[in-house]
Amino acid sequence: MNNIIFNYLSKKNIFFLIFCLYPWFLISGPFLSDLVAIILSLYFIYETFLRKSFNEFKNIYFFLFCFFCFYIIFNSLFVAKHFLSIKSSIFYIRFFLFSLAIVFLLEENENRIKFFFYSICLVILVFFIDSLFQKTFGKNLLGIDMQHAIRVSSFFGSELILGSFTIKLLPIALAFLFFVKQNKTIIFSILLIFLSSVIVLLSAEKTALIMTMLLFVLFILKIKLIAIYRLLLFITFASLISLILFSSQSLNKRLIQEFAKNYSDGKYIYSRPHDSHYKTAYKMFKDKPLLGHGPKMFRVKCSDQKYVIDQFSCSTHPHNYLLQILSETGLIGFLFWLIFYLSVLLLFIKLLIFEKSSKDHSFPLYIMCSSILIIFLPIAPSGNIFNNWLSCLNFFSIGVMMFFLKKKSINFLK
Repeated sequence: MNNIIFNYLSKKNIFFLIFCLYPWFLISGPFLSDLVAIILSLYFIYETFLRKSFNEFKNIYFFLFCFFCFYIIFNSLFVAKHFLSIKSSIFYIRFFLFSLAIVFLLEENENRIKFFFYSICLVILVFFIDSLFQKTFGKNLLGIDMQHAIRVSSFFGSELILGSFTIKLLPIALAFLFFVKQNKTIIFSILLIFLSSVIVLLSAEKTALIMTMLLFVLFILKIKLIAIYRLLLFITFASLISLILFSSQSLNKRLIQEFAKNYSDGKYIYSRPHDSHYKTAYKMFKDKPLLGHGPKMFRVKCSDQKYVIDQFSCSTHPHNYLLQILSETGLIGFLFWLIFYLSVLLLFIKLLIFEKSSKDHSFPLYIMCSSILIIFLPIAPSGNIFNNWLSCLNFFSIGVMMFFLKKKSINFLK
């Protein structure tokens, strides 16, 4: 009995349990998310030195990310010269270490990955039930009030990020579904997509809805079905989304009418506030094209009169990853981002065109590449790329992608 208890309390099991619970820590907010990511990274570093196995560090992307981190530290110290910028950049390396820790934990516990998969599915299911409950009664299961007349936020409260969180969690669930399940994956995947789509619709996030539709299109392009079934699946999905949008007056107003009004016949990019943010960021980039103004400095510099467009110019970030990288880190920082994005894009094209089956983990890797391309889509509105919570979520997805990339490479070599 003591041996059984000791086995379950071993560090390997404890850290894997913490990792399985990580999606739940993300719901709690930035503090626990960041803290747990650091703990898992330290565990990975400890095990690496204990085993004297440094293969994870012997790849070009680790060195490129290290150079990027050195660059943004230099930028913060000598260009921005601002504590806010220095604080955000000096330990940014921890997020890539977190991705490496994810690869390590998944490899170390490959025979128990199904528990991690079940944890993610449970998160999606709980959000589905809680979102419906909050939409119906105005309060969620914990008594948290709706913070917006239309938009459901569930456990996130005043943070209206339910849709964007769900669409980043869905691809991870789909990838591991095809990794751990041997049959009925199509049925289960459609169920996961349906539940997630309802959550996104209830959140009334325009960008998250577009990302959901993009992911679904990329999903059916690769799924192992004959062409007519793929077409029927697409028509069914599009019809359901349209039916919900046009039957709900509030959702129709928020997601269609409001978008059309904000777009204003091409006068603004996405909306007037977004348009002002983008133009302000572009003016900042033109002023310092090579080095930028420093990480997280948009919120400081946007009020400078030479960058102001109108009353909507200022915000904590320009709401676009590409423009934030250009305005805050310049062309040098953009080069690192471009290498990363093109690498994932080339891998995605290879998987889409040349991989004809779901063997050797190609389909889970394809799903994760699709997710990363959508998350970092250059033309899409986005959050703050240097935000701690968002970085935890993004590098969570990157770590899972790296795991499947390594699995496929190993199988290919065999």
